[in-house]
Amino acid sequence: MAVPRKLRCRVSRTTDHGDHVYSIEMDPETKPPAFRPGQFLHLALDDYDPSRFWPESRVFSIASPASTLPLCVSYSVRGRYTARMEKELTTGRQVWVKLPYGDFVIDNTKPAVLFAGGTGITAYTTFIAGLTPKYPHQVFLAYGARNPGLLIYRGMLEKQASSVPVFGLSLFSEQRVAGAYEGRLSLTPVWPLIRHMTGADCYISGPPEMIRVLSTALRAHGVNSERVRTDAWE
Repeated sequence: MAVPRKLRCRVSRTTDHGDHVYSIEMDPETKPPAFRPGQFLHLALDDYDPSRFWPESRVFSIASPASTLPLCVSYSVRGRYTARMEKELTTGRQVWVKLPYGDFVIDNTKPAVLFAGGTGITAYTTFIAGLTPKYPHQVFLAYGARNPGLLIYRGMLEKQASSVPVFGLSLFSEQRVAGAYEGRLSLTPVWPLIRHMTGADCYISGPPEMIRVLSTALRAHGVNSERVRTDAWE
């Protein structure tokens, strides 16, 4: 497992998805350590002095593939720190990151059912983008957002769903849009699509209330709690 390192980065691109949801790309000054899909980084806005303590930071799943740069994260403005990010993270801004951390890593030796709410999708993007047509196990993703514009990785996901036979995808939007269920992410409409995935582990990434509702629903459908892994991002 890679030893976490502290790296100074330059913000090379910011993307405003609307409704206070953003993606940022960061170019590190030195090559980052290898990381596994599902791991996260700490992002600090203030300068880091190696002779002092690490500054205030927040954690974000790494959305970029492990073998490529820039480093990419997505976030929703929720609270004081992310409001500061919204204001300060412009192109050319220097920030510090330390990575990699976390064990919310998909087991690639068995089928997997993935649930993502909002920017919780970033816990899976590296894994899904790396799937090939020869991947041997079924993977199913249910991904929901407040509106269709916030399904920020939809293009990549639909491309993978069309080219990787074992990858299934269901989208949810609280506003009606073609190709997605209308309403909040829910187990009910996708259960017939995943109930046959014997031995699959279930992964849930998103806001705490979504995690609670889906965990309860999975247990009610007979899924053992040991097969459910969660990643609360706020």
